[in-house]
Amino acid sequence: PQNPYGAVRAAAYQLIRQYRVTFGVYASVGFLFNHESPLRGDAFVTSKIAQRAWEISHGAATRLELGNIDIERDWGWAPEYVNAMWNMLQLDTPGDCVIATGRTYSLKDFLQSAFSSLGLQWEDHVVSSPSLMRAEDPKIIRANPSKIHELTGWRATVFVPEIARRMVEAKKNAAALY
Repeated sequence: PQNPYGAVRAAAYQLIRQYRVTFGVYASVGFLFNHESPLRGDAFVTSKIAQRAWEISHGAATRLELGNIDIERDWGWAPEYVNAMWNMLQLDTPGDCVIATGRTYSLKDFLQSAFSSLGLQWEDHVVSSPSLMRAEDPKIIRANPSKIHELTGWRATVFVPEIARRMVEAKKNAAALY
C-alpha cells in the first residue's frame, strides 16, 4: 500500500479472506478502482474539476488550481460498479475481483472532456501548483478487471469522456435548482 487508504484496504481484504477460510462465511471482496459519479464530494479531483469548469463557464471563477495533472488513473462510472458488485454476489462461490474499466486516462484527459463539454479550453484555466502535489502519488494506477468479466460477464461501458460530461451536466442541473 502507498497510503493509509491502501493499508486499510489490504487489512480488510486479509480479514475477509480469513473469515471466508476459517468460518466458511460467504464473503467476497470487490477491489473498486476510482468510481466516479455526481455524488462524489468536492474534495475529490473529478468533482472539483466538474464544479470549477461549470463555475468558469458562468464567470463565477477564472481558474482551477490542481496538483499533478500528469497522473493517470482507471476511472469508472460508479453505477456500473454497483452492478459489478451485485454480479459478484450472484456467484455460487465467493471470491475476490478487481472492479475497474481496464483503461487509464490522464487527468489532462479528464480536464479536456469536462471543459470541452462547456465549450472551453482547459489549458486557459488550469494551473498545476507544486504546493498541491502529493508526495507519494503514483503516476499511473492501472487495473485488470479480467476476472470479473470472466466470472460474470460484467464489463465497464462508460469511460472518462462520458464520465466527465455527465459530472459537469450534474453540476449544471444542480445549479439550476438554486
